[in-house]
Amino acid sequence: MADITSKLFICIGGTQHEPVMVHMEPNKFCIMKEENVANVPRVLIVDDEVEIGILLKRALRKKFPVIEHALSIEEGLSLAGALKPNIVLLDNNLPDGSGIERLGDFINLIPRSNIIVVSAMTHLGKLALEKGAFAFIEKPLSVQAILQKIDEACGHSM
Repeated sequence: MADITSKLFICIGGTQHEPVMVHMEPNKFCIMKEENVANVPRVLIVDDEVEIGILLKRALRKKFPVIEHALSIEEGLSLAGALKPNIVLLDNNLPDGSGIERLGDFINLIPRSNIIVVSAMTHLGKLALEKGAFAFIEKPLSVQAILQKIDEACGHSM
């Protein structure tokens, strides 16, 4: 059975000019107009390690009510197009390719998003920045380092 809370916004009606959306989180929900949805901070995690996604969701959920986790580049691109995230945490080594090699696809799709590349291959940091990443973070991940980079990207305190 699919986890209904993983899809946080569901259109439930309204008019063509004022659609109404439901924002669902575990054990609560609220209704908001579509124009308010655009102002909700959103994060996309693209990492094939499920545990990393769980850890990051827990660390970020207080500031970011909408967090999605993709397990591959293709799934990440699909979610990025729909979600239009403010922040993307992009792993480099994914089952369907290199995050750094596909960084341009994310930038073209969501040019206003800040993309933070994460990888255990520290020598790729400079390349990620040259290709347009906002930042590079080394694995193993430090939640504090991620929060700091996201804080810099968003321009507000975590």
